[in-house]
Amino acid sequence: MELGAVDARGRAYDAAFATLKRRILDADGERLLAEGETETATATVEASLFLRVAGKEQPVLLPTWGELTATSERLFFLAGEVDRDDRVTTLNVEAAVPPTAVDHFFRQGGGREFLEVPLKEVRGVERRREGVAVTLRAPWPGPGESELELRLAPASAAVVVADLLG
Repeated sequence: MELGAVDARGRAYDAAFATLKRRILDADGERLLAEGETETATATVEASLFLRVAGKEQPVLLPTWGELTATSERLFFLAGEVDRDDRVTTLNVEAAVPPTAVDHFFRQGGGREFLEVPLKEVRGVERRREGVAVTLRAPWPGPGESELELRLAPASAAVVVADLLG
């Protein structure tokens, strides 16, 4: 799983704002697909991500509207327009960079949050009245695997993902 931000030129940065050394968007802002990868569905959803630690949930990505794309290999969420007046970013993580740099990245630099989940990290899908919950096991944060839950709403849009994942 990769969680972070993408700048206006399509370069990806992880949640600590260290570059991932790759582009995830082309010059037109379209998602780049790997060779042999096919897009299977897209939906406008509100996504949120929670880390489960000792039976408790810690918010990682606060509820954020954007576009979710399912491919033959992964789920890819890219935040849409976010009201940056109250909170600069919807990533609920500590960044080892000056707050002014984060502020510039998102407010003036056109940065947007993203989440990328390889399908092999999906452990379960639960349909709920308000949407869909996707259970993940991924090496985040750090090298050991963690259990996370990706919540997608509304149910009418998220059901597309649930149908794809089973």
